[in-house]
Amino acid sequence: MVTEEEYGTYFGGTAPCDFTRLQYVSVKLIKGILTSDAPVTGDDCYEDYQKSIMEQMNYLNDNPELLSKSGQGYKLGRFSEGTGSNSDPDVNETNKRISPLTYSILLDCDLLYAGLC
Repeated sequence: MVTEEEYGTYFGGTAPCDFTRLQYVSVKLIKGILTSDAPVTGDDCYEDYQKSIMEQMNYLNDNPELLSKSGQGYKLGRFSEGTGSNSDPDVNETNKRISPLTYSILLDCDLLYAGLC
């Protein structure tokens, strides 16, 4: 897990006051989209995985409305989960819950592979 010190060092400041909650939600969101097991200490992509968690935490900290949108749906790439209302495409855009940078990091680590073996 990411520590408050690592978070502060990575972003050049201090960790947010709700660090524990942001970390918990971020890890749950990320693990919910992984298509393989999360890396563990010693894996090639472990450090990048840790950075993806910190980027997601920062994204949620910068966009606190995303924390209160549970059950209202979200969109990730072409995947969309939500209320079933497609009347306003801009609404789907504001419901993104995964940081674009987090997504890119996970994709580069082959943790979001969606193809066939």
